[in-house]
Amino acid sequence: MKKIDHFYKNLDVEKLIGVLNNWTEPNLLHYLADDVTKCVNGYNEKNDEEVFFRTYLEDLLISGELFINLKEYFSINSYFTLELATSENHKNDIWNQVYILYSKVDKKYRLMHINCQNRPNKYFISILDTITQHDIRRIKTTDKEGREYTVSPRDYYLQILDTHFEKEKNDHFKLTGEQLDYIKFPNWPHYYQGCGHFNLGKKYYEKNNKEALELDHIEIKK
Repeated sequence: MKKIDHFYKNLDVEKLIGVLNNWTEPNLLHYLADDVTKCVNGYNEKNDEEVFFRTYLEDLLISGELFINLKEYFSINSYFTLELATSENHKNDIWNQVYILYSKVDKKYRLMHINCQNRPNKYFISILDTITQHDIRRIKTTDKEGREYTVSPRDYYLQILDTHFEKEKNDHFKLTGEQLDYIKFPNWPHYYQGCGHFNLGKKYYEKNNKEALELDHIEIKK
């Protein structure tokens, strides 16, 4: 049996949801990949000293395809992006990918945020918000005339993303006004822009993760 087939066949979804519930602070993506492998009964890296499979798993987490492949338990209904250029000579050297992950098991939406930085490449993943659809429908705000209305789920998520970026802009990136001139916001007044999907396609995965997909599962005798 191939390692990828063993992975999906023996993945404990309840444990995976537990990992998501405990992922309360932003951290490096490879730590989440490590935690996910611990949800697979019998998983080991006996024949994978170069950790090809975990690298492939990181790709699946960035794109959300891990959860798409688990369509019995999860779905993704929205994707957002934000690309940043911190100078005229460094185009798109920081970019963010976001997908709205819905779990059919615990009936919750999770705002999955991946921050990618070049020079050197670093990937951080965080869950900015977890909420039920019932609770989203109960959130209300007021317009300029003081009239109350229910916030749509999309606007609710965009508000969270806008607040998150404002904090990063001021506290983490420390971007100046001159630097921000290079950043385009097609979805203004929101920073993030909706997009189709992050699925890179079967050909991409077969080409760039050939070693991972060809690995066999090694059974360890107890």
